[in-house]
Amino acid sequence: MKKNILYKLCVLAALAVTFTGCLNDSLYDNGTTQAVRNIGNDNFVEIHLTSSDNTNIVNLSFDNSTKDSAYNFVPVHLTSANGAVEDVNVTFEVINSTTNNAILDSLVNIEGNIIPTSGYTIANANNTVTIPKGSYDGFIKLKFKPSDFLGFNSVLGFRIKSVSSSKYTISNLSTGYVTFGIKNQYDGKYTASGSFTHPSLGISTFNYSGSQAESLSTLSSNAVEKLLAGDRSIPVDITVTSTTLVVNGKTVNRVSINIPSYPGANGQTDVDASGNDMNYYDPATKTFVLFYWYNNAAHRIIKETLTYQGPR
Repeated sequence: MKKNILYKLCVLAALAVTFTGCLNDSLYDNGTTQAVRNIGNDNFVEIHLTSSDNTNIVNLSFDNSTKDSAYNFVPVHLTSANGAVEDVNVTFEVINSTTNNAILDSLVNIEGNIIPTSGYTIANANNTVTIPKGSYDGFIKLKFKPSDFLGFNSVLGFRIKSVSSSKYTISNLSTGYVTFGIKNQYDGKYTASGSFTHPSLGISTFNYSGSQAESLSTLSSNAVEKLLAGDRSIPVDITVTSTTLVVNGKTVNRVSINIPSYPGANGQTDVDASGNDMNYYDPATKTFVLFYWYNNAAHRIIKETLTYQGPR
């Protein structure tokens, strides 16, 4: 999976909203994503992946599994006051070529992979989504084995081609793009406690838990990305290595840390001033112990402990 997906998508002016599993209800409720949510009575049919902007690009994350399963991949939405007055059949096509498609071409340059047709099956018969009578939504469903996609991100586009009834019109949001990846074993929400040392402002402490817990999202089979503690707008990449050490009688794995927005101007300190080992992952407790810095001119220093709280 290419690094810094969310960060790099900003270059495209495309805010990619991250989902966990298949789709996240809290994002529907506040209108950031569009699915199972009525926003008007115009009888438009659309692929509306994001309603906080018009990019219609979304980033999905799925739990790792060796089972070939069907997933609700993309919502096809009807904007109507009372839902469909009849079953509405919406045909769609898959966009898997960058020819004359600048958006998909840009996403491929970032993510690196269009999903090969051999890697999935469209679970909708005849590439048709049915929005049931009285409902607002149906789903484009993909069947695939998540473990086949572990370690990299993939890209696919979808376009609405036709609607079965003249009562409904295809909106200008007829096309949407999905990047998706598979969660590794380190992916999840973590409680975080520690300190942030600024060269002029001094030391501040933090303790994030519950709804403020830090999210670690998969970059590859052994790497995750989080936002910097103390400045939650800067991505930090954490890689769990095969190098082991013994800390307090337990065998743990050394981790390496990189802050891509400060290339060459970031680093880690593997032993603190008291002689304690730092920058490791304890698999028994699912805990990261980190000690790192950025900015060569005047180091900003972060010392933190992350403990697994639950899935994203």
